[in-house]
Amino acid sequence: MRTRIWVICLAATSTLVCFTAWGGLAYQGYKAQHDQIRRQAAIADVPKPQSPRSLTCKVVDEADINCTIQGPDAEGTDEYTKSDLQVQQESAEWAFLSMLFGGVALFFTVITTAGLLYSLYLTRRALLDTREIGQVQTRAYLQIEFGNLNYQSTSMGQAGITLGGNIANLGQSPAKNALVGGLLSKSDPHPIKDHIGRITFSKISSFIAPTYRLNDIRVTMPFDDHHILATDSDPLWYAIVVKFEDEFGKYQESVIKGTFIRPNGTPMPINEIESACLTGNISLVHK
Repeated sequence: MRTRIWVICLAATSTLVCFTAWGGLAYQGYKAQHDQIRRQAAIADVPKPQSPRSLTCKVVDEADINCTIQGPDAEGTDEYTKSDLQVQQESAEWAFLSMLFGGVALFFTVITTAGLLYSLYLTRRALLDTREIGQVQTRAYLQIEFGNLNYQSTSMGQAGITLGGNIANLGQSPAKNALVGGLLSKSDPHPIKDHIGRITFSKISSFIAPTYRLNDIRVTMPFDDHHILATDSDPLWYAIVVKFEDEFGKYQESVIKGTFIRPNGTPMPINEIESACLTGNISLVHK
C-alpha cells in the first residue's frame, strides 16, 4: 500500500514538473513575441511629414455656413495602439492559461499532500499495531483451574457454593493486583461484562510472577446474592472471573464458566446440588 502511494506521489510530482516546464516555455515564447510587436510598433510610430491642411468655408446665408477641411486626417494612424491592443489580448489569453495551469498544479499538489498524510497515518497505525502485538505476546496470562466443590449452608438458612482451585500465570510478565470473584446464574452469563456488577471481588495477590501458581484459591457464591433459591429445579450456571493489571498498565480479565452435571452428564437442578455434594455425585463442566 505504501509503495502504491509513493508511486502516485511520484507521478503527481512529475506531472507538476512538466506543467511548470511547459508554462516556462510558453512564457518565453509570449515574451519574445511581445517584444517583437513593441519594436515594430515603435518603428511604425515614427512621425511622418504632414502635408498642409486647409479650411474652406462657403457662406450660404447668415444661418448656414459650410466648412470643409482638406489634407490628411487630424488623428492619422496609430500603429502602436493597434499593436498594444493585440498585446493586451495575448496577455489576457496568457493569464487564462496561467490560471488553468495554477488550478492543475494546485490539484496535483493537494493529491500529493493527501497521499503523504495518508502514508504517515498508515505508518503510525503500523507502529501502534506492532506495539500492541508486542504487548500481547509479553503480557501476563492467568489460567484458572477450579474443580473442588463444596455446598455451604448456615444456621441462618443461607446456602451457597464454594469452588476451589488454583490460578497460574502463563505469560511472560507479572500480573499485579489480582482480584477473584464468582457468580451463579440460572442461564448462561454471556457476555460476562454484562454481569460484572453482580460479582463481589476479593484480592488474592499483589504480584504474580511468570510461571508462578497460586494454590487453594476459594470463591464462595451464596444463592441469595444471585436471587436463587436452593429449592429451585432449574439448572445452575457458574462463572469465575479474575481481574488483574498487566505490565503495561492495562486491566485484563480471565474467565471460566460452566454448569453442574450428574454423573450421567445431564444438567443437575439446583435442588439436588446439596445432596450431590455430600455424596460426590456432581461434576463441573466448563463451557
